[in-house]
Amino acid sequence: PDALAEMAKQREAPLRAPLILVLGAHIDRQHPKVPVVEQIACTAAAGQNILLAAHALGFAAKWATGTNAYDPYIREGLGMRHEDAIVGFIYIGHYAVPHDPSARPDLGAFVREWVGPG
Repeated sequence: PDALAEMAKQREAPLRAPLILVLGAHIDRQHPKVPVVEQIACTAAAGQNILLAAHALGFAAKWATGTNAYDPYIREGLGMRHEDAIVGFIYIGHYAVPHDPSARPDLGAFVREWVGPG
């Protein structure tokens, strides 16, 4: 993978769909009850619900991260603080052409049943 090709891909990413939602987590490292990992997990859970709702309404939706999610200039341009996190981008629109489902790995390769003691 060539670095210039990756930069071009990320620069063109906003053109993928007519609507892009930024999943941004406002991180409060001093929060007395909600640790950072849960703050990020809540943002991710909201993103999953948005994907489900978009698909249920007949839209095409894709969650992507990419290098733009880790770029401090992107965060700054979106009005986010240095300590905040972009958890991902959700692209919403309609398929230009129908897509076949993506290949998925065999669940048995990384999931196992746990049986507790007794």
